Amino acid sequence: MICVLATSCMSLVITVCVLQMYHADPKTPVPNWITVMVQCMGTATFQKRNLQKFRLAMPTKERKPEKNGPVMNVYQNTLHENSMLSVGVNELVENEKGNANESNNSMASILKEQNKILREILATNKEKANNLEGIASDNQIAWRLASEIVDNFFVVLFFIIIIVVNILMLVVMPQVKKYFE
Repeated sequence: MICVLATSCMSLVITVCVLQMYHADPKTPVPNWITVMVQCMGTATFQKRNLQKFRLAMPTKERKPEKNGPVMNVYQNTLHENSMLSVGVNELVENEKGNANESNNSMASILKEQNKILREILATNKEKANNLEGIASDNQIAWRLASEIVDNFFVVLFFIIIIVVNILMLVVMPQVKKYFE
């Protein structure tokens, strides 16, 4: 009975701690002691993939934290590449318009169609970038990964505790019952 109460109490306290980590201020970097604790917990529970993500999200001396995080940068790079392609196609279409003959007309129509497709891609990527504008900074991603690793560690720990306590109860209770008879 006391074991169940203690486990429930610990679960509540750890849940509050994990939620505090998950919703930590994105401007606050993860302290070194939490980084060490998270790496130990992740190693103990074989969370190799989460640990790799956590290490990548942690800013180093060489790589300062990015304003919009790595996800936002991917879309910004895509936007830049697509806008450069669009500019190049526009120039080709304009050049083709000046040299209008039958073979160039077909080429110009193809280039116009490609330009139209590129503009649609660009518009789609702009929408995605606008949707991701509020996405986390590197610090916030690191905090969330740290909370996930800590949460997974304690899930495994509580599972092991519950299994061990139940096995002990199954083994010890018959012994106690014989003693009192």
